[in-house]
Amino acid sequence: LSCTRFLRQETELASIPAFGVEYWKLRIQRHALWRKNGHEWLGPLTPFIGESGPYKPATTRGLLALTTHSSFLEHSKLIALAECEAWAWVEELRIGISPRALSRLLDSPLLSRLASLNLSRRALGTEGAEQLTQSTFLSNLSRLNLFGCGIAPSGLDALLSSEKISRLQSLNLASNTLTDDGVRSLCESRLQLRDLNLDWTSLTSESWRLLSRAPWLSSLESLSLASSTADSSSQAELFHSPNLSDLKHLRLSQCALGREGIRALTGAAFVNSLKSLDLSFTGMNAGSLWRLASVCWNRLNHLDLSHNELNRPLIDALDDAPNLTGQLTALTLTGHQLSSEAVARLSHCSFLSGIRSLRFSTTHLRLGSITQLLQSPQLQNLEELILDNLDYRHRERIGGMISGSGLQSLRRLKIMEGGISDTTASQLVRSKTLENLQELWVSDYWPLSQKAQEMLLERFVDVHWL
Repeated sequence: LSCTRFLRQETELASIPAFGVEYWKLRIQRHALWRKNGHEWLGPLTPFIGESGPYKPATTRGLLALTTHSSFLEHSKLIALAECEAWAWVEELRIGISPRALSRLLDSPLLSRLASLNLSRRALGTEGAEQLTQSTFLSNLSRLNLFGCGIAPSGLDALLSSEKISRLQSLNLASNTLTDDGVRSLCESRLQLRDLNLDWTSLTSESWRLLSRAPWLSSLESLSLASSTADSSSQAELFHSPNLSDLKHLRLSQCALGREGIRALTGAAFVNSLKSLDLSFTGMNAGSLWRLASVCWNRLNHLDLSHNELNRPLIDALDDAPNLTGQLTALTLTGHQLSSEAVARLSHCSFLSGIRSLRFSTTHLRLGSITQLLQSPQLQNLEELILDNLDYRHRERIGGMISGSGLQSLRRLKIMEGGISDTTASQLVRSKTLENLQELWVSDYWPLSQKAQEMLLERFVDVHWL
């Protein structure tokens, strides 16, 4: 019965918006069920995977995503479980592996039923990519993550020209070197991709032109092209591609769009369907931002303006944008050196009243500016606060500032790089303002005492050490 409830909650969480009372209620119930029954549900997998620590399994729609090491996958007792019911619940493996170990696992029965394989940040190199093309399980995958695997162009060409990847719906090749020939192989493949990540792959203007003609663009919902060096004409060719009509998520971080690129983006067929748009590191100015806002924010939920010059004119353009208030629910503003005047203007922006998730850096902000922003009455509906690059000068006082901010709707707090002190931990635990706070994500950069850790674990529903 408890397992049935858990599966129902997982399904509901995947189908409802990421914020709101019902969402957080389901997360609490789901977490309680897993904490009580997870060990039993994992059954014979527990000795190899574990229930906590670095090997804690993630779940999506009730299916397991397991993080493990290749040495576990070669264990005879685990291999014997390949056909058992427990392993049938495993949808994704995240493996720490070398090319030599990969060659021994290519025909493992443990991999034959997977839908998703994550090999990110593993030094597979060209050898590992070429070995993947020889594997029998590759043709069963719907998701493949090869982020940062150090694969040279020849290895990617071999992989992308293989017929075995025809079932892939999600492909992450970020931080590998992709040539125009590799992009051509990708575009000529018979993929039906819904999610493609080509961040930091050295894409050229010719790469963008080739992508614009890919027949599978019609099924694409998410596209990441960070740090591409494309000229305005190739940008326009991709943005205006008749195949690219249903895009919902677009990442253009570190892409030099320029005036012509912005004009091309505002005229794209997909622009009114976008739900998230990443314009970080693009040199965005007030005029460009307003032109974009005037046409493409009918459905936009998440906007990332990190590492642009967030000055008074840019903030005015945000606040004056039509269709923004009530529609935008997540805003990312990391890497900004905000003036006191800019913070004061931002804290009074009407669109903040609809924001459920806010992310910003505290490194360049004065304590008074942080307090002013967090105490803005416009943030009364904020449910998630993410603080990046917490300055060591703020470690002792950030807890008091958050506790005294009036953020009574806050449900999740993430304090990334920098960590917190025992004093801050105590302030968060004792705060009456933050009584609805249920999830805490904290960097372990600055170790907490055992007493402080126990205090946090007892107070919050879920605590993550980053």
